[in-house]
Amino acid sequence: MLAPRKTLWSTPQSAIDTAIAFADLDANDVVYDVGCGDGRVLIQMASKSIPVGSTFDASSSSNDIASNSQHHHCHQFIGIEISPERAEQARANVQHAKHNNLIGHHVSVEIKCVNALEVDYTDATVIFLYLVPRGLRLIRPILRSHFTNPEIVGNKATHSRDHEADSESQSSNINSNARQKQDHNNRHRPRRVITYMNPIENEVIVRKELCKVGNIHGAAFPIYLYHLG
Repeated sequence: MLAPRKTLWSTPQSAIDTAIAFADLDANDVVYDVGCGDGRVLIQMASKSIPVGSTFDASSSSNDIASNSQHHHCHQFIGIEISPERAEQARANVQHAKHNNLIGHHVSVEIKCVNALEVDYTDATVIFLYLVPRGLRLIRPILRSHFTNPEIVGNKATHSRDHEADSESQSSNINSNARQKQDHNNRHRPRRVITYMNPIENEVIVRKELCKVGNIHGAAFPIYLYHLG
């Protein structure tokens, strides 16, 4: 078992809000929730997404200012869940959220029923982990191996696109320049790994906050931010 299973230990709203703040999401990000359970973290994150070019109208919402400030342009979210029952529950919850317009049509939320230790995380830029210590120990080397030399990969992709752009029209060159700028931003932005409750051993903590848990009086549990790759 890599993740907690009891409903009592589901990720609280305060931790999700802090995770969104830590992630600092933008349109180029791809978010993974490993051990996504019922999908609540992904749904909450996805519900804050607005289309690129759009701005959030605070006057149209009754939410508080802090919540409004968490809106972002990220539109790709992937949940990893080994339990078929929990994966189906997560998919149903995602569909319910979309049906009720809590998640925009521009957003993709995919739930994969698979062993987290067998997933390729190469395209991930943000990973949320609510795992037991053993799970973190097992997944750490996998993340490290998938995040090796991200700048080399990015440079190869940019070089290929530059070569193709030489034979295209001026408008295509403009599009290529925009893609190069996006690649540059991706290569120079760290992959953000966020863990709740338990830290990753032998990794430098970038930020740490304590999150209050509503159903446990006086309780506050830690959430950690790491930069990998």
